Amino acid sequence: MAICDRCNGEIATGEGYAVYSTSPISLDSGGKEIGAMLFCDKCANDLFTENVWKEAKDLTESARREITRITVLAEPDIFGRLNALTSLTQKMHDFSIAMGAKRRGLGPNEARQEAREISQLWWKDRKAAENLLLQNVRGKKRWRFWK
Repeated sequence: MAICDRCNGEIATGEGYAVYSTSPISLDSGGKEIGAMLFCDKCANDLFTENVWKEAKDLTESARREITRITVLAEPDIFGRLNALTSLTQKMHDFSIAMGAKRRGLGPNEARQEAREISQLWWKDRKAAENLLLQNVRGKKRWRFWK
């Protein structure tokens, strides 16, 4: 069993979707990326949609900071600010994952299938799966599980 890196839900052994986010860990991380993540079915359903693919944009560091500032400060209380920050962080990760797939010519269905295939490797050799995800993000050719 594993825990979903997006919602903290449970993922049964052998299940899930392996993805890679180039979003920074935090606004003060000096550009350190989140990296490889494993998503549950629910989070994969939220991510791999035509709507996310249409909305996804590459965001500069300054744009991320400004969007975060505006979104969080719009909330009147600390709990609203925490919820807004969590939601915004998830959206930035979604955009990052979608943009990485879009740059390689993948639509949401193809990206979902690839994430599912790589998750199979994740359960056998997590480091190899993480390296493969990183290669994909860095512009290498599309990898297929059955090759």
